[in-house]
Amino acid sequence: MSPFEESFYICELELQSELAKGEYRAIGRMLSMLRTLRPDDGPQYKWTFNDVFGRVHSFLTHASNISKMFWPMVSSDAPKKPQKLAIWQRTTNRGQHLRSLYNIEATSPLASRDLRNHLEHFDERLDAFFAEISTPGVSPVIIGDMNLGPMSAYSGPTEFKLRNFDPDIQDFHFRGELFNLRVIADEVRKVHQQSWTLNRK
Repeated sequence: MSPFEESFYICELELQSELAKGEYRAIGRMLSMLRTLRPDDGPQYKWTFNDVFGRVHSFLTHASNISKMFWPMVSSDAPKKPQKLAIWQRTTNRGQHLRSLYNIEATSPLASRDLRNHLEHFDERLDAFFAEISTPGVSPVIIGDMNLGPMSAYSGPTEFKLRNFDPDIQDFHFRGELFNLRVIADEVRKVHQQSWTLNRK
């Protein structure tokens, strides 16, 4: 990768990490605002409550954009056609180069885009969920979704709890899968700091 190309990727990583940091701060602001409201405050409470989850989704979208810069969405097998092979090699090399430049390990919390994918493709997750639990003529008991608080506060099987965010410890559960937003945000901050430093050498 030439220095000219590298500089563009660094600028994009700085932008995406800055946007992700902004959304993460917004989650905190929405939570602080929500603590001053009550459910009977009407639309203001509902809007603020929903915006917490909206900001989480937005934060994860920008974190996913960072992830794709380091781990491009390419097949592990090289294509056979020369033109596609050249693009595949360039894309694969770009990911390797940036991970090396930023000292990003395979264990980085940014490596997984699972939670973002769950939220981005929620319709598909719902299809799979209903296919799993559906019994002809029988309705499911309780489906927990958009829960704000510890998992223990909500009854029912874990697989029936779709989206659950515990703001105190920053744990987001999706049908039993655990993702910690604070850990992701810490890694985003590192990427932003490194990008800022690299852009000003």
